[in-house]
Amino acid sequence: MTFLSFKKLQQKIDLIPGAKGWTRTNLPHDRSVLARVYTTSDGATIGEGSVVRLVAWLFKLRKGGAESVNCQGTAKDEIDMHLVLTPKNGAATDECSSTTAEVGRANSLERGRSSFPLHRTPDV
Repeated sequence: MTFLSFKKLQQKIDLIPGAKGWTRTNLPHDRSVLARVYTTSDGATIGEGSVVRLVAWLFKLRKGGAESVNCQGTAKDEIDMHLVLTPKNGAATDECSSTTAEVGRANSLERGRSSFPLHRTPDV
């Protein structure tokens, strides 16, 4: 998965009827319209719920807060972390070109895990 793939995935989602009017409180009741939306150059069809691998630089780490994914919880074991990921390293990196990943207890429990390990790829 590349940053270009994320951009193309968003473009495909924007073509779904009604998508331009969706907000965080007004999403489709049938979330299956968000699954299997875009086929990558490698032939993988992805969308909401797809497990993907992205090589990126960690630009910023943010503590999450009350969100629908964690039932608006704010306790330490209820919130997740937001990882702001960018395609390039450096002080001149623009956060507007970033992708945010969420990891933490809420996401882990949905997948039946007690923890969500992060693995660092060795420098090449």
